[in-house]
Amino acid sequence: MGFCLDFANKEDAKLNNIVYISHFDFKVKVNLILVVGPMGSGKTEYAAKIYKDSLVVRKKSLKVLGNIIKGNRSRVNVFFIRNFLDKRRFQDYPENVIPYRGGGKDKINEIGFAKNSFDIENLIASNPSCGTFIIDEACFYDERLIFVLNKMSLNENILFILPTLLYNFRKESFNDTAKLLVEYSDKIYKLGAYCGHIDCMEESFFSYRYYFYNNKEIPAPYFDPLLIVGGDEEIESAIYPNYSTRCSMHHYLVGKEYFFSFLKPFALLYSQGDKKFLENEIVALSTNVENSNFVNSLDSEKACVDRSEILRNILELPFLAERALITLFSEYSILSKNNFKDLVFKFSLNKDYINKIFFPKDGKEFF
Repeated sequence: MGFCLDFANKEDAKLNNIVYISHFDFKVKVNLILVVGPMGSGKTEYAAKIYKDSLVVRKKSLKVLGNIIKGNRSRVNVFFIRNFLDKRRFQDYPENVIPYRGGGKDKINEIGFAKNSFDIENLIASNPSCGTFIIDEACFYDERLIFVLNKMSLNENILFILPTLLYNFRKESFNDTAKLLVEYSDKIYKLGAYCGHIDCMEESFFSYRYYFYNNKEIPAPYFDPLLIVGGDEEIESAIYPNYSTRCSMHHYLVGKEYFFSFLKPFALLYSQGDKKFLENEIVALSTNVENSNFVNSLDSEKACVDRSEILRNILELPFLAERALITLFSEYSILSKNNFKDLVFKFSLNKDYINKIFFPKDGKEFF
């Protein structure tokens, strides 16, 4: 005999082992919803489901929808904003789909691309009938975005749904935009995922960056450039990374102590005219890493025997000097553009790698 619950019966309400999985409630009385989780946790897929729910709800009568319409804007009219980096990340997908891992082939009309908060502001203004805007990868935008959204949400009763990372591959807050998103959000939906390590099923909330090179898993060093576009399929490359979600045990990261004890102080000295320390370190990283301070720091960062081998793999990763200089220049702004170029030319560093990693919004190569 089959088992059936009579939800009209109050006795069934006493059951505490029922988990309700509901469609999205467009009547929710909030304006900023943050959807956070590591890469691969389903943030964009969750947002795509909200869009699909809207296709059902928008067919309802005004009797039902009246309370979620203000002026011309209805919250069941959903517009999806993709980051312009998706054009590089999802080159095999049409531009009018919501792409995510393992899916995202449904074509939609209400979709656009943005590079910055001004683009987003224009898209909102250009779609006056939409009352819900999903802004994917929200932390990739400038801090101004949060204040624009906060003002618009209050003045026009717009609902903003913001799928985003909060932490980078270093397990640090992604940027100031991420911090402000947490501060101003009304609700935060936190998604987790299985640890991506083959021998683990623990839940994970961390994004792990690694390279698959010479048939080995090589963890990205702490000083790897912060923003590098990666795809959803594992590739063998020393330039483009792979991403996975990992638990604390299997999230390998090396070079943090090295960066703050050597690279950053050396760069500060360089900017003040004392160039020898940084130049010597760049030479070692680019020609014989065994002579660098990086090797010495590895010994102090190995937590156990199981981790030592995979951390040691990092010495086989090319372009360590280029990675360090990009971070010191573009992220920390310790080195000027001229400093950066002088070092690249002086030590014949790989300009092709740098051009591939830098992705200027004007489309021009750095060198």
